[in-house]
Amino acid sequence: MHIARPAIALGTATIGLLALAPLGPVASADDIPTYTCEFTQEDSGVVRGSTACHASDGAVVQGGYVGPSVVRGFKGPSYDCQVGGVADVPEFVVAFGCTED
Repeated sequence: MHIARPAIALGTATIGLLALAPLGPVASADDIPTYTCEFTQEDSGVVRGSTACHASDGAVVQGGYVGPSVVRGFKGPSYDCQVGGVADVPEFVVAFGCTED
C-alpha cells in the first residue's frame, strides 16, 4: 500500500495539533443545563416543559441549543435529554432525545 507524502504530512500535522490542544474541563452532572418547569410531558423522546420555567447551570433562556440538558417538572417527571432543543423561558422548553430520569 502506498500512501502519498502529503497525506502523511497532513496526518502528522493533525496529530501534532491535537497534542497541543488544551483539554477543557470535564463536565459534571451539576454543569448540565437544566430547565425546571411546572409541568413536563414526553412523547417519543420529545419532552415539553411548560408554565413557570426556570433555566439554570448555563441553560439557554431563549432560542435553540445543542447538547445535553435536563428538564425537571414540579408536577411531572424529570428527563435526561441528549440532542438539544428550543427554549422560551419562562413559557416553555422543548428538548429532544430524552429518557425519563
